Amino acid sequence: MIVITGAAGFIGSNMLQHLNRLGRSDLVLVDDFSSEPKRTNWCIASFNELLSPNEFFQWAENHIELIDYILHFGAITDDSIEEYSILKIWNVEYSQKLWSFATKKRIPLLYCSSAGTYGAGEQGFSDDTTKILNLRPQNLIDRSKHEFDCWVMKQSICPPLWAGFKLFDVYGPNETHKKNAASAIQLIYNQIIEDKKITLPIVSSNEQNKHEPLRDMIAVQDVCTVITWFMNHWPASGIYNLGTDYPRPMSAIAKIITAQLKIEIPISFSSEINALFKNYLSDNQANIRKLRNQGYKKSFYSLEQGIKKMLRRG
Repeated sequence: MIVITGAAGFIGSNMLQHLNRLGRSDLVLVDDFSSEPKRTNWCIASFNELLSPNEFFQWAENHIELIDYILHFGAITDDSIEEYSILKIWNVEYSQKLWSFATKKRIPLLYCSSAGTYGAGEQGFSDDTTKILNLRPQNLIDRSKHEFDCWVMKQSICPPLWAGFKLFDVYGPNETHKKNAASAIQLIYNQIIEDKKITLPIVSSNEQNKHEPLRDMIAVQDVCTVITWFMNHWPASGIYNLGTDYPRPMSAIAKIITAQLKIEIPISFSSEINALFKNYLSDNQANIRKLRNQGYKKSFYSLEQGIKKMLRRG
């Protein structure tokens, strides 16, 4: 069996559906399944068990011999939370408990970190482990992700296979429940549908340096494909960047969406809308040399391909 935490969320539900398409239905889903907006993410999928996070460990102790992998996507991502103690319980301590369980029971563990741990990118975007400890995340959620990454790198006893994926700007189906924490692509799409206008953020350190941010955006289908590849090939354990290495401006997103919808809407720029795009105001670009060096050769969806696929699924 494959355990998926955060299975009702954006990435977890896409991984669930991806595994179903590959013929896997021996899945144990772990999440809070009481959220009605998330219900459509998982309710028609094929799986064996639904468990709350607090139920999981007791269930797991009784079914150790059946667990092949733990895919850990569960985390608090609501950036309105201002109490780090809450994030520490779920994003750090629960993850540590999963790690310890997987280590003790010799179960492979793959988990999601975040490119937000790089902060504004002052130290670049290299997943070289000698540099990760010195990163300075800018918000509490990314701080909690970074805290777990740092803890992982200090462990001398590990699961038989483990990987932490520093995800760059993931987009795709099943993210509408995230509201303002959704991808920049979803936020721009919402503007087009709801407001019939497009206003994008502009950042600058001075009047001569105004520019729209360049972001490395990766389709969630590619994230699922990479994780499946790790499960099938068992490359070296470690922390890996997961992006396309090809950043694009947000105006490119807007133009692709309007072209797909066959509508014309002018694009304007304003620093007043930066609060909506607060997670996307700095440039980023994934260095994926480590992933490529492990033998992952598949190409990633272009932004045009990924947005077209996303819109076709509604």
